[in-house]
Amino acid sequence: MDAGGRRLEASAGAFFQANRHLLGPLYETVAAEAGGVRPGEALDAFGGVGLFAGALLAAGHRVTSVEEAGDAAACARSARRAWSDGKRWTITEATVADFLARDDRRFDCVVADPPRAGLGRGVAADLADRCERRFVYVSCDPATLARDLKEILDRGFTMRSVALFDLFAFTHRIEAVVSLDRAA
Repeated sequence: MDAGGRRLEASAGAFFQANRHLLGPLYETVAAEAGGVRPGEALDAFGGVGLFAGALLAAGHRVTSVEEAGDAAACARSARRAWSDGKRWTITEATVADFLARDDRRFDCVVADPPRAGLGRGVAADLADRCERRFVYVSCDPATLARDLKEILDRGFTMRSVALFDLFAFTHRIEAVVSLDRAA
């Protein structure tokens, strides 16, 4: 699959956004939000095969992706080798919670695309505390999104924009991209 002019690999064991018709607009939305802050250090939490790492790279950031699934991390490493700006991208195979427990860096921009269970209160709070400027949350579940947004908003963020994508046609599921800025 291609998104934003970048070739992405997927394997049978790696999650991937399956709606190829909306993949480009989803990528472009995240890239535009990430591009709204000056380039710096970015975290791609639940990085998968590299879709949003590509968006962060396109916005000029240095990217750290964290992905627990070995198949997805392997696909991301393959994409990184093929991309001319892949030298600005590191991939860590771990849970996001484990990564945050052992790495104390702060990030100018955080993109999080968790599974339906969402971030959970602890990870949502930790990510918000580590995010200096913009937090982009990609979610397919409104209930977990609402729970996690409360944690993020309580840590000094305000909502900037919301975009919705009907990636799962003929279902009740909708993908939301919520962009939040740290309040001044």
